[in-house]
Amino acid sequence: MRSLFVSLLCLSSLLLSSSSQPHVDTALTYVGYAEHGNNRGHLVDTWNRNVGAPLGSPYCASFVSYCLDRAHALSPRVRSASSRAFAASGSISADKVLRGEYIPQRGDLVIWRRTPTLGHIGIVTEEWRKARGRTVEANTSNGESGSQWNGGGVYERIRSVSLYNHFRITHFVPVRYANDRGVVQWLERGVHYPDVAGSSPASATTQH
Repeated sequence: MRSLFVSLLCLSSLLLSSSSQPHVDTALTYVGYAEHGNNRGHLVDTWNRNVGAPLGSPYCASFVSYCLDRAHALSPRVRSASSRAFAASGSISADKVLRGEYIPQRGDLVIWRRTPTLGHIGIVTEEWRKARGRTVEANTSNGESGSQWNGGGVYERIRSVSLYNHFRITHFVPVRYANDRGVVQWLERGVHYPDVAGSSPASATTQH
């Protein structure tokens, strides 16, 4: 038992720290990339293949999944072409941001809703000021004109929470690494950590 405990602690120290949020750094390297054709291009195809989505699928969630994989993020476990699949265990309602109960942090995933099953997803790049802040997103447009959820590339954006828009932010999801304080405590206790060891990652889907 002691050897297992020591091994788990060693594992936690070897994996990347959440303070650097490497999935953000990965995402930012692609800013300015433009697709070639409708949801196609070498990188777009790579991101969609990574989650088993058909080529030509919307790719905002595939991009986020790819960045999480490259950074070896531990939680959320979801890897999907569906943005709404990330609004599950561990997600924080946008209501809490408006009430001042939560401030979106660098590295959080930000999820939009445009229908009950379709939406959009991006990554917070710096701590927000109240309900407004910067993101990096794929499959969006470089500004307010053009499609916000089916645009032509990867861009940095300034977004805000408004619960009354048709296309609106509904959730934020913190991203965790194995040496986050909460995850280390889970390793030390050897007990179930719901957002890490919960249900299996979502299967690929073409929903956006």
